[in-house]
Amino acid sequence: VRTGSTVLHLQVVGDGGGQPLHVSDRFFPCPRFAGLDDLVRRSGSITQAFAERGVADYTRRQSRISARLPDADVAAHLKQPAARPALYVSSVNVDPEGVPIEYACTWFAGDRVTLTVDHDHVA
Repeated sequence: VRTGSTVLHLQVVGDGGGQPLHVSDRFFPCPRFAGLDDLVRRSGSITQAFAERGVADYTRRQSRISARLPDADVAAHLKQPAARPALYVSSVNVDPEGVPIEYACTWFAGDRVTLTVDHDHVA
């Protein structure tokens, strides 16, 4: 995605067991995904919204994971003190042709989640 390109921005809060687990800023290239927000609102699923736009499958190309102190807004969404570190993951998803379809920055409440990364190696 080129600098200055138009993107659709969604902010998503995910919960489990009545507690917020993550808050993410997700970016989708336009015009390909213009209106994706309406599909996500209707279905509640980004994967399903992708399928409705012709992307039946996609792959996580990259995830960068670190621990950081969240800003006040993120801490409020996670319902945790800003002085408590959160897991920060930036990621890129690509379609089967290797074209980027999503960039996400996600904050996870570190005391409520476990992140597992499996690496499949093709020889």
